[in-house]
Amino acid sequence: MNDYSKIVTVGLIPPTHSVFRTDSPFYDPSILELPYDPVKAQQLFDAVAKDNGGTISWTLTTFQTISYATPAEYIQGKLNAYKNVHVELIKEPSAGHITNTNSSSFTMSMYGNNFDDPEPSWTSIYTCSGTPNYTGFCDPKFDALVVDNQTTLDPNRRIQDIKDMQKLIYATVPSWYFENRYTWMFTVNNLQDFHFVNDALPLLDRFWLKTR
Repeated sequence: MNDYSKIVTVGLIPPTHSVFRTDSPFYDPSILELPYDPVKAQQLFDAVAKDNGGTISWTLTTFQTISYATPAEYIQGKLNAYKNVHVELIKEPSAGHITNTNSSSFTMSMYGNNFDDPEPSWTSIYTCSGTPNYTGFCDPKFDALVVDNQTTLDPNRRIQDIKDMQKLIYATVPSWYFENRYTWMFTVNNLQDFHFVNDALPLLDRFWLKTR
């Protein structure tokens, strides 16, 4: 992920090791996605290739837009650098990619899951009855934690519920988050006191143009 941050985002987006950014109350430095381990990965690829009689091949699908296509090309290249692995990349038109992903018609799909609060955009796609449930992940323990996080009045208990959900997702890896969401707003040099809140909503009552 350090290399991805450096190569794909030119270091503008920090390396991603968690579903949550480090400033989120749900982030825990002791609960992270699986670490980079190319030696173990190669061992696993070799074992599967041996069991299946040759190179493991699958398709990675993504949107055609640069913000998706470029990361997909990077990931394809890294995977194809392993022995006994061949990943084909298909860049689909937006409507088709959305339809195929929502219906789970893919082997590996690059897709967005943007949120700050994980409820419901993150939690819902991993519940057994989730619609859509892209990956088919289903764990009654996860579902119970979702219900408790939705109903508890104790904020600390809710935070712990969501941390426990992360443990389940990171252990089984139905999906992998490789880039946290960031939003930039570009302005001219004479625009002063510009701020925005929520999902890039400009605070129109406080910025002004310097004219002299």
